[in-house]
Amino acid sequence: MTNQCEQCGATVPSNAAVCPYCQAVTPFGRQQQQAKAATETYKEQAQAQLEVHGQWQRQQQQRAALERSATYSAIAGVVGLVTCCFPVGAIAAIVLAIKAQRHASQQGLAKPPRAWLGLIMGILGLVLCVVGWVYYSIDMSKKKESIVRLRAKAKKGAAKAKLTKKTACKLVKIEVLETSDYGIYDDADVDCRGTLRVTGERAVLENVRVASAEPTKVTGCLERVDERWVVAEVRKDERCFAPPPATASATASAGASASGSVAPSGSVAAPAPSTTH
Repeated sequence: MTNQCEQCGATVPSNAAVCPYCQAVTPFGRQQQQAKAATETYKEQAQAQLEVHGQWQRQQQQRAALERSATYSAIAGVVGLVTCCFPVGAIAAIVLAIKAQRHASQQGLAKPPRAWLGLIMGILGLVLCVVGWVYYSIDMSKKKESIVRLRAKAKKGAAKAKLTKKTACKLVKIEVLETSDYGIYDDADVDCRGTLRVTGERAVLENVRVASAEPTKVTGCLERVDERWVVAEVRKDERCFAPPPATASATASAGASASGSVAPSGSVAAPAPSTTH
């Protein structure tokens, strides 16, 4: 089939895009150009859609990473508050929160509320940690001063042959302060309201009250070693210098067998103790 050129009137093939004589675009050529333009437009639109979708996916991934970082910050903030004596959780919460907020600013995203929450809890946990360590340092300094003062006051009395309740109380206070089980930092928290019983080179200070988190009644067991009175132990019962029951039974049985007689039940041979109130 042939067509006539619209510009010069020459006969041109129907599938010719341009007139071979005047180079005018034929109707078939215009159709081809329109089809090509439509194809290019479709490709551009498809490419734009792909780019939009890819950008949306990247934003979703960035937002998910941002939310994870904010969540980790909040969790670390809670840990920092719970374990305020150790600043690791608080510091981690602050670092993660700042990282999440900076990432949000760089990507043009809204700053997640959990990041702010983690930052606030991290700062609060860090402040509590610092305050706790300051108070702990003050308490330890007070405890050290109390021990030094008590040792200076008890030095002369501990060297005397006769132990007084005042000296015994100071020695027991030193022992209680140096023992971490009671958690006290001031000798004023130890009240020696009981009786001092002295038997030879051993002594027992009864009913010593310790005002710890759980008020405790203890017994001070003292003995004379190298011409000085020292605290052998501080017990939460009254069994100072008492051997284990099995050892006591074995000793009693051995003594009875050697003497050929059995001591009456409950009798204990011991010198009469002196009592100091």
